[in-house]
Amino acid sequence: MRFKRKNYLNGIDWTMNAIHLNSQKHTSSSNDFIIVMELQNIPDCKKLDLLLRTCIRKFPLLKGHPSRGINLAPYWKYNDSIVLEKNILSIVNIKNEHSISNNICEFSNEPMNTDFALFRLFMVDNKSFLAAKFDHRLFDGRGAEGFLSLVQREWLELDTFTESNNKKNPSQLKNWGDKFTSGKVFNRTMKLKMENCIPESLSKPVTKETLSYSHNLITYNKVESAKLLENANKHAGLFMTMPFILANFIMCFHAILKKRGQTSGNYIIPVTIDQRQNKEVLKQVFFNNWSMIFFRISQEELKSPIKIIESIKEQMFENMSNKFSFHMTNSSYLMRILPLRIMNKLMTWMLKGTTGSFSFSFLKESVYEFNNFMDTEILNLYHIPNMPVQPGIGLFFSSFDGKINAVLSYIESILSDQELAYIEKILKGLII
Repeated sequence: MRFKRKNYLNGIDWTMNAIHLNSQKHTSSSNDFIIVMELQNIPDCKKLDLLLRTCIRKFPLLKGHPSRGINLAPYWKYNDSIVLEKNILSIVNIKNEHSISNNICEFSNEPMNTDFALFRLFMVDNKSFLAAKFDHRLFDGRGAEGFLSLVQREWLELDTFTESNNKKNPSQLKNWGDKFTSGKVFNRTMKLKMENCIPESLSKPVTKETLSYSHNLITYNKVESAKLLENANKHAGLFMTMPFILANFIMCFHAILKKRGQTSGNYIIPVTIDQRQNKEVLKQVFFNNWSMIFFRISQEELKSPIKIIESIKEQMFENMSNKFSFHMTNSSYLMRILPLRIMNKLMTWMLKGTTGSFSFSFLKESVYEFNNFMDTEILNLYHIPNMPVQPGIGLFFSSFDGKINAVLSYIESILSDQELAYIEKILKGLII
């Protein structure tokens, strides 16, 4: 096959490729994630398979691979058209609804091979769960939701933004002075964050076997979700749900490590952010369009959740004033020259042997535009990310139709059953 098109990658995309390589080396799968739609009924399987195949043919990016040009800028290489040689939808009958978490966990641990989007329909009684698995090199979480929205648009014969989503990204081989200036701001900020600080983190499981991914889901119903938001407004301030949840989980995480005998009490938490409007996401569902904030929490601030909330809010405002997220994204273009293995080592070196204490994300609204899929009502929609080996644990919140979903993602055996039960207790306690 002759590849005719190229789409240049940004620095975050190249970082995702580095994490993908590391995940393939140490785990059963790779750097991917799943979005689950809980459906009230079972859609027509033949029509669903045809719908998915039609959509994938519209976006040749889904059958490409990363490469590097003579100008050293990495790009996504793909053809103008693709041929689907196999079904991308698999169908599984499950015994009961309680087993769905285990089934999805098994799906998350299966390698994607040459695919960048795979789908599995789990059927039980008269309802179903559609699990859509995406490669993080080509999608971020909101972009994947946007892609599912485009699938539904295709079903309804609406505009699927094909032209804008197949638009090529530029190489960004200009304005080097601005990028180096951003690099200086980023490095200076990170140096201050890491000064006299070795981040506490969970130990990587000692095993010669391939590591597996695990996930725990907690769904807050509409009443519980409203109570969580009310508590956040009361204790952290209006629109400060993220600092409220993060502060409580930091206290929880600290209690676990303290019981393990890790007592330095210094934490670095990378938090992903995406400030795009939903309409913007639908016009560019591919590749990674997010940035990140790093929060540092010291032992002094661990005396109460209120002190942590105040510190998080202060650091948020600092990030806004010095435009840290912009400078991180802008300077990341400079890192694309690095081979992927060196990228992995650099990310770990910057945070003194880890990639942070744990990962965190809070998506306050869903990009998916509809309350149904193929004429079937959606009861819930949530994200199941696979955590990289480092830091090995992350907490991810997403929202759909007034319900908040919390997913704890971790490398299997990194947490004991007692620790998992304690985390669940703390998360459920957010609505008390």
